[in-house]
Amino acid sequence: MIAAQLTLDANVLTEVYVAEVLDAEALQAKMYLCNQSAAHWVDVDVVLAHGATAIITLGAPVRGAISPRRYLYRGHSMRPSETKRINLELRHGDIVLVSPSTGNVSCTVLVEELVTPRALQSLENRLDTLVEDIINKQAIAEATTEDGAVARSNTRLVRYPLMLEKTINGTGTETSTYVSLEYAERVESLMLKASSVSGTADVKAEYASSWDTTEFENFDDTSDITSSTLLARTNSPEGWNIYSMSSPLNRYIRIRITGVAVNPTDTIVSAYLIVREGYA
Repeated sequence: MIAAQLTLDANVLTEVYVAEVLDAEALQAKMYLCNQSAAHWVDVDVVLAHGATAIITLGAPVRGAISPRRYLYRGHSMRPSETKRINLELRHGDIVLVSPSTGNVSCTVLVEELVTPRALQSLENRLDTLVEDIINKQAIAEATTEDGAVARSNTRLVRYPLMLEKTINGTGTETSTYVSLEYAERVESLMLKASSVSGTADVKAEYASSWDTTEFENFDDTSDITSSTLLARTNSPEGWNIYSMSSPLNRYIRIRITGVAVNPTDTIVSAYLIVREGYA
């Protein structure tokens, strides 16, 4: 469709089109510049800028740029009666400005919305989210009993593996992979087993949290989940034991296991994180 059609003033940087589309880089524009003089050449500047601060008031004289701009053409000479077509791929907020050296130049802008790969990916991501939400709601519905019966709890316990049969060499350490707490109601406990053939295993457990899986807080700045499995569970120090946890106020969590004092070098550790999650 025709989005703009105007005659340009001489030596004035005029805004001829502003791209307004839903998805980035989802617009194609064809701009036609016509030198209407049959006798004189004309020099043309074509500038691409971005954002509201790039707009120049119509009729204002040419002046220094007030936001980053890119010249598509600078001082381009058009012969008498020449029409030049410029193909543009634009994103939301792009602004096209034109300045001719005489007042004999007209400009027409045609635009067509396209489904670019980036726009298509954005649509697919939204559809994936919608389908996942429908599946979750269907699972909740199927978990109920006959009509009129009371639905079961809207939360469940989930066991996340942290480490399986990892060797802790004496006072060495082992750090688990991170666990997402995005759907967690709370972290219930750490399920831990530390054992040794040559002696009695003794380890401590700590946690650290993060928002982005990259920047984690320091393990030493959080309270120990247990400072000694040997002292905390004297009746069965090398069996499977459950340790309560404080609630980390963050999106991701990971656990570090460290050998204590004379902990044997052949200590084997396995651990799970028990998390209560919501269905939706």
